[in-house]
Amino acid sequence: LFIAVSDPTNLAALDEIKFHTGVNTDAILVEEGALNAIITKWVEAQDNLGDGLDDLDSGDLDDIDILFIENVGNLVCPASFDLGQHENVTLLSAPEGDDKPAKYPVMFRVSDLMLLTKSDLYDVLGDFDAQRATQALRNLANPAPVIEISSRSGGGMPKWTQWLHERLDERRRLEAIAAGSER
Repeated sequence: LFIAVSDPTNLAALDEIKFHTGVNTDAILVEEGALNAIITKWVEAQDNLGDGLDDLDSGDLDDIDILFIENVGNLVCPASFDLGQHENVTLLSAPEGDDKPAKYPVMFRVSDLMLLTKSDLYDVLGDFDAQRATQALRNLANPAPVIEISSRSGGGMPKWTQWLHERLDERRRLEAIAAGSER
């Protein structure tokens, strides 16, 4: 699993992902501004993100099975941009509240999976209800699965990685079918 990082001294995230998923992680050093520029360039050109990734100058990307593109902005804008992704995963952090799907329907409506993060804080928060969050997603007519996870305890991580593996297997199956039909 390759993960783009802008701070090569921060290995904690890589170690945590490796610990909870059991998948080896490798960092690809990317200047923060370069990644933002590539995404902006692609959105403006409405081109394929795969073409823009060549500009990362980070080596051969052909062997990457899963690439995460994280939005660190708000929950309004990213749903409007097609970045060439195969799946949309929306993370709903318990401290943010279970009403986020209702407040940001566009983002949650296009979600293929909703991860309820920081599930170990439910009792401390007292007002977060996973069932309310799930119902808010269902009210958007979205049947996407919902997985509760905790990076701290590792709870839900096996379900999350299983979902990723299932999607990857399906993508490979579809690519094999497409490759067979091109002959």
